[in-house]
Amino acid sequence: MDPSACPPMPDLTAVAGPYVVGHMLSFGVFGVLCVQMYIYHIAFKTDPSWLKGTVWLLFAIEVTFQAIQFHMAWWSLGEGWGKLDRIMSFPTPTIAFTTLTGLATAIVHAFYSWRIIALSKRYIVPVIIGLLSATQLVMTIYVSVYLATHLDVPAMVALQSVSKFITVWFIFAAVADVVITVAMTTLLVIARRGSSYQQTNSRVENLIKYTVETGLVTSCGAIIVLILFQVYKDGVYYYIIYYSLGKIYANTLLATLNSRMTFITSSSQLSNSETALRLFSRGALWKDMGSVSTAGQSIDNGRVHVKTATVVFKDDSMSDRGMKHRVDTPANAV
Repeated sequence: MDPSACPPMPDLTAVAGPYVVGHMLSFGVFGVLCVQMYIYHIAFKTDPSWLKGTVWLLFAIEVTFQAIQFHMAWWSLGEGWGKLDRIMSFPTPTIAFTTLTGLATAIVHAFYSWRIIALSKRYIVPVIIGLLSATQLVMTIYVSVYLATHLDVPAMVALQSVSKFITVWFIFAAVADVVITVAMTTLLVIARRGSSYQQTNSRVENLIKYTVETGLVTSCGAIIVLILFQVYKDGVYYYIIYYSLGKIYANTLLATLNSRMTFITSSSQLSNSETALRLFSRGALWKDMGSVSTAGQSIDNGRVHVKTATVVFKDDSMSDRGMKHRVDTPANAV
């Protein structure tokens, strides 16, 4: 058969390209999330059971998302390679993507609302965040239900039919992120002004920068997805970030929890080839999570302070394998 007689293949760059990049980026961010989970699991065993349960619930949501995404990648780019109907549509389980992403977002918003309540003892801002987050969650559930009840409609057409709901979803999620960032930053600035100790102020300043950065990551992620969705209506370029959005939120929550520690490997501080994790329980952000006692005296007077604890991991080559934990003398209690 003359190859020239075959009809030309349509240009699928606007569909297959974002699929491939989105899948790769998502699995990369999921790898980061797994590392964050490992660090949290081994370093913060004494956190409240409900908090650990929330973290594991969030991780379970992302594992479910990732399993469905793996199925989608194989369905469209593996088993469905060269089949136009596979590239231009999606397998039925992916209908859950929007709800899973909205649920992960709502959990992270609830976490930060809890922190704001714990530190400010006020409820106005958390209520606003709750309403914004609940709205975006309702939008994601509606989109999933609509897609589930319109399986006979082409995927691209179905998504455009609910474009207004998707727009509301991302706008409300981004606004909630901005509100959280402003509220947390304000609380930390107030805490900094309440302390006259330079080292404590320096740590609080770092927390302020960290809070702003994590807030920008989530809000910018939602805004970028929304822009790509609105601008490239004939393509799926928003998939590049969308597949990773829930994991970005999960990573910010775990990064916030894990920010209570920093790595040290100085031989002057540790013997042999030990590697340690030095945990800084920053009073400005975690003062309601308990205190460390030294020589029978509690170091917690309700003001900004810095406490340290060290988790030491020994190499397998050492005779005493495993992990040990010690509490150091609090530094710069204010």
